[in-house]
Amino acid sequence: MRKANAILLVMFVIGLPVVSRAQSGLPLLQTNDLSYLGAFRLPTATFGASRFGYGGRGLAPYHDTATGKDTLFMEGHDWDAGCVAQVEIPATLIKTNAWSELPEATVLQNFYDVADGNWASLGPTAYVAVFGMLVHNGRLIVGAASWYDASGSQTASHGVAELDLSLTNDFEGFFVLDAVAGPRSLGGYMTPIPAEWQPSFGGPVLTGNAALSIIASISAGPAASVFDPDQLGVTNPVPATTVVYYPLAHYLVWGNTTDNTWTFGSNVKGVAFPAGTRTVLFFGRQTLATEYCYGPGTDDPELHLQPTEGGTWCYDLCDQSKGGHGYPYRHYVWAYDANELVDVKNGLQEPWEVEPYLGWALREMEDAGCAGIRSAAYDPETRRVYITQAFGEQPRVDVYHIGAASSETLPPAAPDGLVVE
Repeated sequence: MRKANAILLVMFVIGLPVVSRAQSGLPLLQTNDLSYLGAFRLPTATFGASRFGYGGRGLAPYHDTATGKDTLFMEGHDWDAGCVAQVEIPATLIKTNAWSELPEATVLQNFYDVADGNWASLGPTAYVAVFGMLVHNGRLIVGAASWYDASGSQTASHGVAELDLSLTNDFEGFFVLDAVAGPRSLGGYMTPIPAEWQPSFGGPVLTGNAALSIIASISAGPAASVFDPDQLGVTNPVPATTVVYYPLAHYLVWGNTTDNTWTFGSNVKGVAFPAGTRTVLFFGRQTLATEYCYGPGTDDPELHLQPTEGGTWCYDLCDQSKGGHGYPYRHYVWAYDANELVDVKNGLQEPWEVEPYLGWALREMEDAGCAGIRSAAYDPETRRVYITQAFGEQPRVDVYHIGAASSETLPPAAPDGLVVE
């Protein structure tokens, strides 16, 4: 922010045109603008090619104007990568941790391979998954990435399918987006840019992905780039403008910090840009650990940080796999000022120079220390945020509402500029 202000001052002094901030008067969202509404559950049976258990990535809200139904598209079980179904959202939500008491969603479309087997077009990658979807102008936009890409071999990120999942030859892609951020930092969560902001951002949609292994080939912090999904399959490559992105050389925060702004164990699973505000929200997981650990997970605290092949043992009651650990965890939100992202788009800042103005925990969801968020997606029509977790055999969707931005004064900032709740 300081660099952007300095550049604006220099431009003013020497008489160069200054980029105007047309939406600068809009308010910034605060913690009390996000309220928890409750949850609903997903059925446990197999529907077509997959089931909802151990799934829940790639959430995409969709209001069907023909039927009046509010629905969600989402990916199924981890073993069935790319299999997507559609459910109708129940009219009633309940605030309870008792899964059996939650209202159950109705399946509208069974699971089908959304890419019709065209996964090789992402590039010579390993295991892949759908990390984001968006219904845009009557088509289902699919953002995908490799789970583990040590060689940085992924080349494409986005494809297009019809809303009828049963069609077997309708998929187009995957296509390349031309952005500062790489393919793995593009192929994931998406959200519409409000109409009042689209001229400033130069496009209608934000897309991004972050914090998958290997961290050197993906953003080490929240990432977002602007693109037009209507150009998929029309322009090659599709122009995209990166407005926030943290390559490893420009990590948001290196290692662990006292305020947990960002750590090696953090991740990002969704983004929202509510109309009438100048806030872009990123949803994910934050760690509460005082030290980061890489290696296989263990439930034995005496093994913690003891050497083993390929790293050290990491005490983690939530994740026994080999990788980055920072138990315990919490669900988390990072809030960015959209004006600063526009500054990046206009060349006044680098994508890694912007920082969140506010961060807070989502304490209403599971708070046992795992915070296994899988996906988060925003519905601009209802101003709801839908969130799935690593819910095993009891799949559920938690729901928040983003109200009108408050007019309260922003609380005093921490020394690094971030207010942590």
